Amino acid sequence: MKTMNNYYEKLDKELGKELPRLETTEMFYFTAGQVARYILKQAPAGRHYNKINPLLAAKTSGELKKKILTAFKSNNNIDQNERFERALAIVLGWKQDDPVDEETLILGYTTKSAF
Repeated sequence: MKTMNNYYEKLDKELGKELPRLETTEMFYFTAGQVARYILKQAPAGRHYNKINPLLAAKTSGELKKKILTAFKSNNNIDQNERFERALAIVLGWKQDDPVDEETLILGYTTKSAF
């Protein structure tokens, strides 16, 4: 069973490392959800929960990464910090291209920020 605390604690621990890495696809999607929320929440005007819909349309992790990168590039208001930058780097560096795990992506998106 997926639990928010397990994923959050693992991510929190990884982001404290100099070279964090994700060991499972579930951690990738949880982290991608955290990154997406952080980016979209800082976008000007509007509810950030409505802005996740384009990300949920992604069918693969490769498509999801492209959508996250597009959101990042289109938002000049992002308050960047080291933990966010590490998380963004490990999400964009993910090499697998598997089907999107919407449940874990949404779990990461709706969990308090690890940044």
